[in-house]
Amino acid sequence: APPAPPPKQHTDHSHNPQPFSPQATSCASKCNDNFDRHASCQCNSKCEQYQNCCGDYHAQCETQHAPPAPPPKQHTDHSHNPQPFSPQATSCASKCNDNFDRHASCQCNSKCEQYQNCCGDYHAQCETQHAPPAPPP
Repeated sequence: APPAPPPKQHTDHSHNPQPFSPQATSCASKCNDNFDRHASCQCNSKCEQYQNCCGDYHAQCETQHAPPAPPPKQHTDHSHNPQPFSPQATSCASKCNDNFDRHASCQCNSKCEQYQNCCGDYHAQCETQHAPPAPPP
């Protein structure tokens, strides 16, 4: 009998992406991949913004790259009309030493340095207010 032909070895699929494979809707081994326009859903940090995460994104990806726990919530009265999405949300102008505002993307109080969440202009806006007045020339 003639010898059997060698088995076909088609293991390199890099030249043949399979966008509709069963894995196309799973984030297994795809967490934080770049946007893939062929995939029916995404597995990166922007998928929540664009609302196109794969169904298992949270289970597969967030446990691997969980952000550090936020600082403990300080339950203060926020009824003084916090403006979470105002242009000032990232500025300490008129907000120096305000209570912790969980809606704000950064803080302007004495604890912000401890929690590393001060707004970019915290030092310029707030620390100059507490400096003693300059002596007259």
